[in-house]
Amino acid sequence: MKTASIFSFRDLGTNVGQTLTYTAEGFHDRGVLGRVYPRGVVETDVPSSVVDPPVPFGRYPLSALWAINEYVYGFDHRTYSTLVLDYFSSRKVGSDEADVHYYEIPGLERSLRASLEQGHESVVVAGTELATASIRRRVREYERWGIDLGVPETERDLAERRKRTYEAADSVIALSHFAKESLEGVAAHKTDVISQGVDPDAFPPKDSYGGEGFTGLFVGSINLLKGIPYLLEGWEEAGLIGDPEAELVLCGSVKADVEWLLDETPVKDLRLPGWVDPLPYYHEADVFVFPSLTEGFAKVILEAMSTGTPVIVSENSGGADAITDGREGFVVPPYDASAVADALDHFRDNPGDIERMGREARATAEMYDWDRFVDGVVDTLGLG
Repeated sequence: MKTASIFSFRDLGTNVGQTLTYTAEGFHDRGVLGRVYPRGVVETDVPSSVVDPPVPFGRYPLSALWAINEYVYGFDHRTYSTLVLDYFSSRKVGSDEADVHYYEIPGLERSLRASLEQGHESVVVAGTELATASIRRRVREYERWGIDLGVPETERDLAERRKRTYEAADSVIALSHFAKESLEGVAAHKTDVISQGVDPDAFPPKDSYGGEGFTGLFVGSINLLKGIPYLLEGWEEAGLIGDPEAELVLCGSVKADVEWLLDETPVKDLRLPGWVDPLPYYHEADVFVFPSLTEGFAKVILEAMSTGTPVIVSENSGGADAITDGREGFVVPPYDASAVADALDHFRDNPGDIERMGREARATAEMYDWDRFVDGVVDTLGLG
C-alpha cells in the first residue's frame, strides 16, 4: 500500500483550507493517508491520531503574524510564517513513514530537502502562478497606475524559495494549465494538471432567475492583481454607471493598493460588504465577474458556477480549464476592460442567457467535485 503524508501552510477545516481539508479527508477515506501536518486544526473528519500540527500551540502563533500583516503594510507575514512552519515541519520528516510527501504549498524548502534526503517521493502543489512571475506583474501594475508601494525583499526571497522547491521536487501538481505554463523552464516538464474542486452541496443553485435590476459580483481579496481597475473600467464602459437598476458588489477586504481607486472611481453604484459568507451574494447576482491577472484556479469561480451564476473570468484565472466560452459564461483576456464591458453588455442585453448559461454553469460545477480532484491526485501519484 503506497501512502502519502501532507505538509501544508493551511488550517484543516477552514474555508481557506478547503483544498487541504478535502484532500486529507479524501486520502483518509481511500486508505492512503499517512499523516497530516497542517498549520492548525479547526474541524475535520480526519482522525486526530494522524493530524500533527508541527508548530507548538498550533495555528495561533502564525495567526498572530497574519494579524500584524493586516495592520502594518510591508510586514510580510507569509514569509515569516513559512520559515517558522518549515523549520518545525522539517523536524517531523525523520519520523514519517509515508512513501510520498505531498507539499500542499511550495516554499517549505528545508522540509522538502529533508524528505528527498530520506528517500521519500516528494511532490509540490502549484496552486498559483509562479510567484516570481506574479511579482513582476504586480510591479508592472504599480508602474502603470502610478502606485508607490514596492515589493518587500522578504517577499522576493520567499518567491525564490518557492521556485527552488519546484525545481527540487520529484514532481509537481498544478491546479490549472495557466499555473503549469508559468513553470516553463522551471518544472513544467514534470508537472501534471488537476483542476480545483468544489462542494456542490455547499453551494446549491439559486431558486429562480429574472429578478429586478442587474447585479454584478466579485468575491475575493480586493487588490490590484485581481484586476479590479479593469472591472471598474469595464462597468463604466458598459454604460452601467448611473443605471438605477444596476449594482456592482465587491465582497472581500480592500487592500492598500486599490484604496485610492475606490475613492476616485466614477462607479458609485458600488457595494462593499467586506469579508462575508458569499453564498447569498452568489444567489442574488446576475453575473459573477473575476478578471484576475494571476491565479492558480480561483475556487470562487466554481463556487459561483455551482450556485447557477454565469461567469466572466480572465484567461489567467484558471477558470478557462472548466469553462467553454459562451456556454457557462465568457473567458476574456487579462488587462482588457473592453472585453469585460462586452461580456457585461451581453448579459444585460440578453437576460435569457443569464439563466441558460447559469444552468450550464451549475452542471459543469457538479462535474468538478472534490472526489474528482482527490481521485486525480491518487491516480497521478499511484497511491493505494
